[in-house]
Amino acid sequence: MAEHRQRGSGVLLVFVLAIQAVLLFVRLDLLPAWTDEAHTLEVAPLPPGEIARRVAADVHPPLYFWLAHGWLELPLPGSPLERLRALSGVLVLLTTLVVHRLWLSRMDARSSACFLVLWALSPCLLLYGRMARSYSLQVLVAVVAITVASAGLRRPPSLARALRLGAALAIVLYVHYVPGLALAGAVAIASCWRALREKNPRWLGAMAIANAFALLLYSPWLPALLGALSKWTGRSHPYRVFASPWLDEIAKIGYGFFSFSFGETPGTAGLVSGAVRAPPLAWVAIGEASARARHGWAPFAASLIGIAFLAVSRWVSVPFVPARLLFLLPGYLLLLATGAARRARAGLALCGALAATCVLSTGNYFARTGFLNKGYAAPFDDMARTILADARDSVVLVDTFNTDALQIAIRLQDRSPLLLLRGPESLAELEDLLAKVRPRLVWHVRNTHDVSPGRLNEMAERRLAAGRRATTYLFQPYSELERWFMRLAGWPERPTHFYQVRK
Repeated sequence: MAEHRQRGSGVLLVFVLAIQAVLLFVRLDLLPAWTDEAHTLEVAPLPPGEIARRVAADVHPPLYFWLAHGWLELPLPGSPLERLRALSGVLVLLTTLVVHRLWLSRMDARSSACFLVLWALSPCLLLYGRMARSYSLQVLVAVVAITVASAGLRRPPSLARALRLGAALAIVLYVHYVPGLALAGAVAIASCWRALREKNPRWLGAMAIANAFALLLYSPWLPALLGALSKWTGRSHPYRVFASPWLDEIAKIGYGFFSFSFGETPGTAGLVSGAVRAPPLAWVAIGEASARARHGWAPFAASLIGIAFLAVSRWVSVPFVPARLLFLLPGYLLLLATGAARRARAGLALCGALAATCVLSTGNYFARTGFLNKGYAAPFDDMARTILADARDSVVLVDTFNTDALQIAIRLQDRSPLLLLRGPESLAELEDLLAKVRPRLVWHVRNTHDVSPGRLNEMAERRLAAGRRATTYLFQPYSELERWFMRLAGWPERPTHFYQVRK
């Protein structure tokens, strides 16, 4: 019986890997590079020492960029962007194998099958697993580190397990700060809880050894980590979608839950069906988490999620939360899978309905429609063609606060003087440029939702419109449901489209 079950699990694994390979590697040039991917393209080809210097000055550790550098050295086909996106896909496939080996091999066949289906069809994993960023690598190393931490917390403390945990934490920290710090904090809190509950100080000793070993391995990069923490504490909050900070935090939780469950390309049909299916999904996940909490996992899991969300919420706005928390996706899908398996037919029906919504969302992704964050599928080529069709004696002003200005600049090919709207001083630069160049017309490229400080885009638009007849070109329409959410959020604008180009 065990041999039959193992053979069936292996067949399903091969089938899942084949589906993932098709989804991850087909049309890697489908979407344009966005700002963070452009950063990877800029940094990864540099020599390793220069990579370390560049990312240390930013807010990233070096391991992913070193891996990307080595990957670009391989004689592989495709553009650098396609090859780096392929690297992310390879890391997703490796994660599937690791999860199957470390997690699913100990589960019942039904739970394992449910997880593999949801994992293979996850539109959230598809979206971020095809990006030239470290998200896939974060998931891979986090799965290994969580397994090591779980084994260490499940058994009596020992020196060997503490050293293994320290090494795992250091590796995660070399990939990205958020999962590394969240895991270290969760292990510390869970160890303290075990020490108090069992009145056994050895747990504190094991935690101290693990942390000390992690710090020793991480010591070359520790100054960069402290610098990143300084930037995090000194950073003002990112722009809010909702005027109320509490509503904005709720929106981040809701957006992350929706993305993990249904992806970020649902379209109107997916938004409606997702809203209907979200409560039972949340009920299953919370119920399964409560059942596991009775076995002593609550301090570790709650701390891991809480610390990670706190770190991410302070750094990014609503649309960028799921990417930074992607390392939590396997655990969430595992809760859904095991919870659904316990509920027999009702649970399997729920998983089937979720899989159907995921297929719909995946179809929208490849059709480049239905994106909640429309910047991922921005029509930069169409926007640039609109400008270049009438670029003679013109100046181009591009918003940098809510627009991928670099992608516009690349496509304009230096055909027109370009000014980036970065702050109030840019308005003075605009006046100087207008007086010096005296252009026939000025193009203004911006997101229709102005998040610039002091609404600089509107100020520039009023200046440019004075005494002129403006023509506006709109790109990427919003659905009626999305516009309803804008009214709910209290946006001062009521845009019908995501991007506008005005002359």
